[in-house]
Amino acid sequence: MSQSQTPTQKGIDDEPLELIRRAEHSRTTVRRIRELLEGDRCISTIKQGDWFSTIEHVRDETGVDLVLFSENRFGASVKGLDESGLWVVSASYDERVGFGKSKRPRWDVEDGLTFLQPDDPHPEFCRLEDAKARLEQYR
Repeated sequence: MSQSQTPTQKGIDDEPLELIRRAEHSRTTVRRIRELLEGDRCISTIKQGDWFSTIEHVRDETGVDLVLFSENRFGASVKGLDESGLWVVSASYDERVGFGKSKRPRWDVEDGLTFLQPDDPHPEFCRLEDAKARLEQYR
């Protein structure tokens, strides 16, 4: 890899878990998420702010935008941070109501992030482009 490459170019072929590893350093929030994804941590030990802090640190370290993608029996949703890191931008499809978009304060969304029930699995980290393509399949 040449030294003239940007962080975005460096991360372009990496999977989300590898991007998370690269952003970890000594960050406890990112370590907890990495350990969860690797199967070494229980979901109940994850703090609400860990999800978006991980997204923010990955973006800062690698230049790659990760989002949270989740599916259920009615559709799918994508949640990511805006450029400022203060707002969560969401897009979703629900077979009952169709497509929707929203923008809410980060703290408000983090307050409601609970994935502690067996039938409520944690979301998947994926690249923004991949999440858009997956959501588009619902059209």
